[in-house]
Amino acid sequence: MNFFKLIFLALLLMLAAKVSMAGSHDAEQNIIDKAKEINQNIKKKQ
Repeated sequence: MNFFKLIFLALLLMLAAKVSMAGSHDAEQNIIDKAKEINQNIKKKQ
Protein backbone atom coordinates (compact mmCIF):
# COMPACT_ATOMS: atom_id res chain seq x y z
CA MET A 1 0.00 0.00 0.00
CA ASN A 2 2.75 2.47 0.91
CA PHE A 3 4.56 1.63 -2.33
CA PHE A 4 1.57 2.71 -4.41
CA LYS A 5 1.19 5.92 -2.37
CA LEU A 6 4.86 6.69 -3.00
CA ILE A 7 4.53 6.07 -6.75
CA PHE A 8 1.36 8.17 -6.92
CA LEU A 9 3.00 11.03 -5.02
CA ALA A 10 6.08 10.92 -7.27
CA LEU A 11 3.93 11.03 -10.41
CA LEU A 12 1.90 13.91 -9.01
CA LEU A 13 5.03 15.90 -8.22
CA MET A 14 6.44 15.29 -11.70
CA LEU A 15 3.20 16.46 -13.32
CA ALA A 16 3.13 19.58 -11.15
CA ALA A 17 6.74 20.37 -12.09
CA LYS A 18 5.95 19.88 -15.78
CA VAL A 19 2.98 22.27 -15.61
CA SER A 20 5.01 24.95 -13.83
CA MET A 21 7.80 24.65 -16.40
CA ALA A 22 5.32 25.00 -19.25
CA GLY A 23 3.83 28.13 -17.69
CA SER A 24 7.27 29.64 -17.29
CA HIS A 25 8.15 28.96 -20.93
CA ASP A 26 4.92 30.58 -22.16
CA ALA A 27 5.63 33.70 -20.12
CA GLU A 28 9.17 33.94 -21.51
CA GLN A 29 7.89 33.52 -25.06
CA ASN A 30 5.29 36.23 -24.47
CA ILE A 31 7.96 38.67 -23.25
CA ILE A 32 10.12 37.92 -26.31
CA ASP A 33 7.17 38.52 -28.65
CA LYS A 34 6.40 41.87 -27.00
CA ALA A 35 10.05 42.92 -27.30
CA LYS A 36 10.00 42.08 -31.02
CA GLU A 37 6.87 44.20 -31.51
CA ILE A 38 8.45 47.14 -29.71
CA ASN A 39 11.59 46.87 -31.86
CA GLN A 40 9.51 46.81 -35.03
CA ASN A 41 7.61 49.92 -33.93
CA ILE A 42 10.84 51.76 -33.17
CA LYS A 43 12.28 50.84 -36.58
CA LYS A 44 9.12 52.10 -38.32
CA LYS A 45 9.36 55.46 -36.51
CA GLN A 46 12.98 55.93 -37.53
